[in-house]
Amino acid sequence: MEGLGESLGKRLFKARLEVIGELDRTASEATPASGGRVTEAPTSLRRDVAEVLHREVSAMNLDNFVVRPKRRLVEKYAKPAAWITLKPESLSELAHEVAGLPSEQDPEDEEAKRFDLLILRLQLAVLRAEPAFQRLSEQVKAIAGLLEEKTSIPMVQQQLPLILESSLTNGGRT
Repeated sequence: MEGLGESLGKRLFKARLEVIGELDRTASEATPASGGRVTEAPTSLRRDVAEVLHREVSAMNLDNFVVRPKRRLVEKYAKPAAWITLKPESLSELAHEVAGLPSEQDPEDEEAKRFDLLILRLQLAVLRAEPAFQRLSEQVKAIAGLLEEKTSIPMVQQQLPLILESSLTNGGRT
């Protein structure tokens, strides 16, 4: 398995690239000639994911000794225009050369990163119509069920309507 041994941050970066790649592939297949169309939701998701990755690359310090050998690529992808259209070669370049480079963004909580990776894997399963969707969605529902019991935490309280909605889709459990 390719992801073994890679940092969680690098796996997140690569998963986000995969989401962009799948959304771009789907958009290219949804041409007027084929009767398909691209809705705002995938376009919005693609833009949001690209912005997250762009911010991460933009926060890479070019003077860092680990980043310095990849300076040309980091400078290239630090420009917002580079993220508008990513060819397969660009996705590969980002995954193999830029993913995992240190960024000076504020570090995210480890559990939040794990949840983000779970959600990205779920999104990829939907985009690829993979059977893993069922297992991954059950994991998300289980987490939502656990969060439902933590209403004293302000962040959980803010998201309670979404958490309850997830629980309701989990066999009516509340």
